[in-house]
Amino acid sequence: MKPGDLVQYREDGPTLARHVRNRALIIELDDSHRQTTVTLLMDNGNFVEKVWANHLEVISEAKIK
Repeated sequence: MKPGDLVQYREDGPTLARHVRNRALIIELDDSHRQTTVTLLMDNGNFVEKVWANHLEVISEAKIK
């Protein structure tokens, strides 16, 4: 998982997002703590911060040179 990847919440993700099928782009990744968190740009234009990476699944990987 890296910035630029297209992601969505996993089927067994957090209860509030369990049935949310919104797609999002990873804008920032913070792995300086025990749990890796990401900042997302959702498909509705909202930014969501501090989402645990384990709650997400990658749909399409970014092709960064």
